[in-house]
Amino acid sequence: MRVPLEEIRHIASNSRDLNNYIDGLFSKCKPDDPPYMSDLLIGFNAGGVHVMEALEARFKEDQSIERPMEQRFRWKLKVLKDEWGQPVKPGDIVEHVVHRSPNHGTGKPMTSGEISVLKMNGFYERDWVTRIPYTVDEKGCITCGFVPTSYFLQKFGIHGKTGAIISHHKVEHSGDPQVAPKEGMKHAWYWRFKEVDLEDYSKLPKITPDVPTEKSSKKFS
Repeated sequence: MRVPLEEIRHIASNSRDLNNYIDGLFSKCKPDDPPYMSDLLIGFNAGGVHVMEALEARFKEDQSIERPMEQRFRWKLKVLKDEWGQPVKPGDIVEHVVHRSPNHGTGKPMTSGEISVLKMNGFYERDWVTRIPYTVDEKGCITCGFVPTSYFLQKFGIHGKTGAIISHHKVEHSGDPQVAPKEGMKHAWYWRFKEVDLEDYSKLPKITPDVPTEKSSKKFS
């Protein structure tokens, strides 16, 4: 659902009216047709910030009351490329990699030397990194909640309607090829995702492999 940012800006001076207005917008959204986040990120300083804050508050409420997943807002992201610029197929896995800050039990941060040791012995990945998988569906999309959608769009996204750059990477891929595990030297691909709303998703074709392959999938972040 597209959000009228002009209306948000108009009533932003009155917090009570704004909260009621945003609540009204959310009540009109279906779980599978949430506010179009790309508009909010592109227009963050033009009213989008208020809706993003309300979405974050709703996300926290979902967790606190353990709202069933089917009742929560869910966004669909078309996966344009994997991290090395290759097309994806159904069954591939996109990982949201969450790095937590290593600290001692008291909350005191670990030193860079201590972190280096953790990485060398494999404990950093085990204890301080969480990998959350999302499976590419038959139309080349993944379905995500608020946090991963925001992360993927801000780090690797372009606007699904206009093609405007959302990503903090302002070029499409790395300038020089990099070492791609098991694939030699390739450009790292930065613009990987675009949001598709319910209408756009219904128009996407199913992905048909050109050549039948064994059932397998690849993972990328």
